Order: sequence, then C-alpha cells, then structure tokens
Amino acid sequence: MQRRIVLNTDIHITVALGLVRSTAVLRTCHFLPGNPSHLRAIHVAIYLGNMATTDPLDDNCILMEESQDLRQNRPTGVCYKYAKFLARFWYVMGLVVLVVVTVLAVVTFKVYDLPDFPDPSKGFEARGTLITSRLFSIDNLKRHADDLLVTDPSDDVQDENRRYAPSRTKRQASNRTYSGIKFCTSLWSSRGYSTMVFEAVDETNILTLDAIKSVCKAERRLVTSHPLYQANCLCHGEGNGECPTWSLGNYAALLANKTSCTEIEQEDVIRLTDLLTLCAPFLSNWTQGHGNVPPECGQHDHAAFAILYYLLPTEFSQSIDSKTVAPRSLICAVLYPIDSGKDDVLETIYEESVERKATTDGITRLKAVDFSIKYKLFKKQLYADSVYMGISAGAIFLLIWLYTGSLLVSLAAFLNMMFSLVMADFFYTVVFVRPFFPFVNLIAVILMLGVGADDTFVYVDLWKKCLSELGDRDLPRLVYETLRHASVTMLVTSLTTAAALYATAFSHIIAVRCFAVFAGTAIIMNFVLTMTLLPAVVVMQHKLTALCCSLKICSGLRQCKGGCLEILSHRVKMIYEELIPSLVLKLRYAWIILFLLLMTGGAVVIFYFPRFRLPSSSDFQFFVSSHYFEQFDFVYRKQFSFSKETFSDSWGSVVWGVQAVDNGDMWDPDDRGTLALDDGFEFSSPEDQAWLLGFCQDLREAEFYTADTLDCFIEGFC
Repeated sequence: MQRRIVLNTDIHITVALGLVRSTAVLRTCHFLPGNPSHLRAIHVAIYLGNMATTDPLDDNCILMEESQDLRQNRPTGVCYKYAKFLARFWYVMGLVVLVVVTVLAVVTFKVYDLPDFPDPSKGFEARGTLITSRLFSIDNLKRHADDLLVTDPSDDVQDENRRYAPSRTKRQASNRTYSGIKFCTSLWSSRGYSTMVFEAVDETNILTLDAIKSVCKAERRLVTSHPLYQANCLCHGEGNGECPTWSLGNYAALLANKTSCTEIEQEDVIRLTDLLTLCAPFLSNWTQGHGNVPPECGQHDHAAFAILYYLLPTEFSQSIDSKTVAPRSLICAVLYPIDSGKDDVLETIYEESVERKATTDGITRLKAVDFSIKYKLFKKQLYADSVYMGISAGAIFLLIWLYTGSLLVSLAAFLNMMFSLVMADFFYTVVFVRPFFPFVNLIAVILMLGVGADDTFVYVDLWKKCLSELGDRDLPRLVYETLRHASVTMLVTSLTTAAALYATAFSHIIAVRCFAVFAGTAIIMNFVLTMTLLPAVVVMQHKLTALCCSLKICSGLRQCKGGCLEILSHRVKMIYEELIPSLVLKLRYAWIILFLLLMTGGAVVIFYFPRFRLPSSSDFQFFVSSHYFEQFDFVYRKQFSFSKETFSDSWGSVVWGVQAVDNGDMWDPDDRGTLALDDGFEFSSPEDQAWLLGFCQDLREAEFYTADTLDCFIEGFC
C-alpha cells in the first residue's frame, strides 16, 4: 500500500494509517532555493504504538520500502555486532575498560612492590654463556667452601704475601703523634674515602705554590666549608677541631710543622718536591714489602709514599724513577675523611656545593669526583629527567589535538597510552612473573608515545573518510567500516613491532630480555585499547557534536574555542595534506639523493670510522662523558696507584668436580643458581693424583705463567 505524507507548515508530520494516529519528527530535509518540491532523502521516524521504523522518502514525499540491494549489502557477523554495540552502548565499553584497568593497576601496584633502581647496572650481564656459567660455578663453590673444602695450612702464608706493605705498616704508625697539622686517621687504612681530582689550568705544573694553595681553597669552597662535612668527618667528636683533608697542601704543612695549607710558603713546596724526588724510586720496592728505604721516606706515617701512592699519578713516580724529566704533574687528588658509606651526606654536599659553586679560579680546576653516589644520583636524575618526557608528551598531545580537532579524542589517545603501560606492567609482573624490572623498561614510555599517536591518526583519518563516504545515517555501519579498515592496518603494524621486540627476548642480557617482554606487551595492549576505548570515545564525540548542532549551539562552541585553535588546526592539516605531499612529489629525486647520501654516511660512521665498537671498560657509564663521575671512572681512576687493581697481572683457577652450569633464574640477576657437583669426578686413585702433579708442573713452565709460586695443593703432600 502506498502511503502519502502531507507536509504541514511546522516540523511535525501527521500520518493517518487506519485507526492509528502517530506523530513523526522531520530529522533532515534538503530544499533547493525557490523550489520546495525538491526534497532529498527525508528521514521520518514514524512511531506506531511501541514500534519505530525509519524509512527513506522519495522526491514526492512518498514513504518507500527499503530496497532489496541495501538489505543484501548490510554487513553481518560478529564484527558488525561489535560495531553495533559500540555505536549504541559506547558508554558501557568506556566503563568496562576503565574498571578493568583500575583493577589491574590496584593488583599490580598494591600487591607487588613498585619498580626501584638501587643498582642501575644490574641486569646488563650475560647469562647462560659458557664464561658466565664457569664464573657462577666458582662463586657458588666459594660460598659452599666451608662445607666442601679442606683448608690448606699454607693459605694463611700466601694470603699474607698477597697484601701490600701499606696495610702492614699502617698499624705501626697509627699511634704516633705529630706536631702541626693532625689528620683524623692514617691514610693507609683504605676505607674508601671520597676523592676529587684537580688539574692545573693551561697544562702547567700543579706542584707550585699558587696551584697547591688554589687546590686548598677549592677543597674548602666545595666541601669542607659545608656544615655536613664537619658533622660527619672521621674527626667529629674527637676534639681535633677541623677535619683536614689528605692533600698536597696539608702534607706540605705537615712536613713544615704548620697547621694549615694556607700557611705554607715557597720553601715548603720545595721541601715537599725534594722529598718526593728522593722517595719515588723506592715506592715500588716498599709496596712489595722490601726494605732499604731512606729514613726520610718513613717520617709522618710514610708521608712521602702516601703522596706518591694516593695523591699523585703513577706517571709522576715513573718519570722520577727514570730521571727523564724534572718533577712535574698536571693533576693531583684530594681525599676527604668521610666514609663513602654516608651516601646521603655526600649527595647533599655534591648537590649543594660541587654542582652550584665555581670549580675553577683560573689556576686549577676540578676535573673528576668519586663520592660513591653514582648509582644513587643516577636514579634521582632519572626521575628528574622525566620532565623532558612530559614536555614531549605535551607536544604530541597538542599535535593530536590540532590534527583531530577534538580535545576528547586527544585525551582518549593519551589514556590509551597510559592504560597500555599499566596493563603491560600487570602482565609483566603478575602473569609472566618477571622478578626484575630494569630501568631500560622506561624507554617503553617513549615507544608508546609514538605508536599511540600513530594509531590515533590512522583511526581518525579512516573515520573521517568513511564518514564522508557513508554519512552518519547508519552509525553502526560507519563504525564497522572504520574498524574494518583500521583493524587490519593497526594489527599488522602492532604484530610486526611486537614480534621484533619479542624476538630479542632470547638475548643473553637480562635487561634486554625484560625490555623486550614489557615493550612488546605494551604494543599489544595499545592495539587492544585502540580497538575498544578509542572507537567508543570517537562515537561519543560524534554524538555530542550532533547534539550540539541540533540545539543550535555549534556556532557558540566555535566562538568558545576561539579562532586561534581552528586556524592552527587548519594549517596543520594543510601541512599534512598539501605541503608534505607536494614537497615529496616535486622534490622526489632530491629526496632520493639526500637519503642515499645519509645512508652512505651512516655506513661509513658505523663500519669504518669511528665505527661501531663493543664496550672495552668494566665500568658502566650512566652520565655523559664530561660528567665528574664518568671522568673519574674512565679517565683518572687508572692514573692513581691506590685505585688500580691489587694485581696488575691476571690470575686464574682450574677447578675439577664442579659442573660449569648457570642454573639460576635467567630473568633475575640476583639468582646465580646453586652449586652443581660433578658426580662422575674421582680423585682417589694414585694415577689421578700423579696426573694432577704433572699438570701443575707443566703449568708452571708455561709462557703465560709469571708468578713466583703456584698454588697447587697436591705438591704439599709430596
């Protein structure tokens, strides 16, 4: 039956169908100017009792039945039902996501400890390798030595021979008293004192009166004048007044019987230099326990040897011993009588004095610091530098806002990023039960900023494209088409990125493994949220816009937004849609040449000069190379005798009866496994013991063996 609808002058349309009268609301109507008979696509909602139908109208305002082709092209299946659910119940999806993320966050952050980084270098050692397995097996053997090994009586004598002479002589001079300046304790106690390294400006000699006094003033300006220094130095509570440092100036004052380095004169410096010249050739013999040293070198608790061993570089003693140049040094060290274990005190002194006050006076300058607070300061600096991450996040948020033109969508994009990290932490900690969280996992935040912004741009672009093609008459169809295109694109990019990250989970480095799992999981969680939370927010934004327009407040909203935002948004779109494509097309050959040159230059830098190199130092670098802590570890530490390794030569151990296995948790750097004995090892037969005796003799004759004695226990029973 054909049903003709008569248009009244108002917006309401009355339809008479049998005995039922219903009122329909005209939703959209397009008129050509001056010809009201041309109507296009009028949608009329006719309410018949409890039933509501929506049918299209033809040009004569005749209600038409839905075409058979339109019904056949309507999508079906689970995906369409999901899109239909998002279109109608977007708020339910938003609440579900919010509740789930909240529960996961509570479980993760309340039940488990928050990530902490007391030792940032932890986790950067290889696990599961042959060398690591052997080292861990020896460590486990040493921990169980009391239960498994028999003590060799000769060990005590050998341990004594391994000690340096300074450790033996410190007891002999600890009770002596001197006039003039008085140190808190003997420098030979080797308690890990805090150290500073000063350098003479313009590469001049630091063994001059002006330079020594300059260092004296600098140490007071930077450290000793701080209230915490006097309250925590080793002399505190002993009634000795100030706590003098171990420095060239104070030793010169000690030798001249003066109470402060500020009182020394030129002849005191000459006396100090002459003494060092006399004693330097005997330093090597004295540290090895040999005698025959001049009596002047043993005065004041072996002050000359203390200066050569602790305060001046090894090169200074070697140059005097070879008699190649006059006594001259560019650098010197200053040791402070503060236990390095008082990291809170040293951190405060460093931040309030060393970092804020001048470190040079034109004569000398501070070059390096060792306060044993490198790890603690790095953790604090890591949190402080998060402000830069916040700045980048704010810039990305502004770009998303300008590009999408929606504050709500921009907020949803950032909620996606944060929720992805929370969910990734839940899976990492609770589901995967990873016991170690390295600081490199924080790099995943930067990764999420880029990936989350890209996914937002892709979804919003596809939404606008589908909206322009389909219109908003069928909102479920619009959501379905957008998700159909966006899901494929995002799924491919998310899976490839996550797969590349998960592949590195097979690395021998624990920190790399942990980062791979955490970052890869965050990528997957971001995809899930982009398919759930972001579409719901986009639908909400669309309905809010339609509601505002129906209430005729769109113009008012534009005025509230202000013209600047729309102008910026328009110009940003022009850059993305017009300027960049134009530059790419017009300068395509120039871009090809430019990037080929960049690729060539990168290949030269990586493979030729300076080329890619593996780390060659046992120290772990956390700050820039110019930082005081890094300068000491990588430049100046090895120049002083006191900070070098106890043995210049390498030593090795040959162990039988222990399996070289790393059976600890490969995800936990603190778990080094347990001792695994070799049940097949036998050493009871005379043949085995004779073979070991011959092995020790052959080892002693090897070219790489340079020690005086060989610690081979079987020889003690021969």
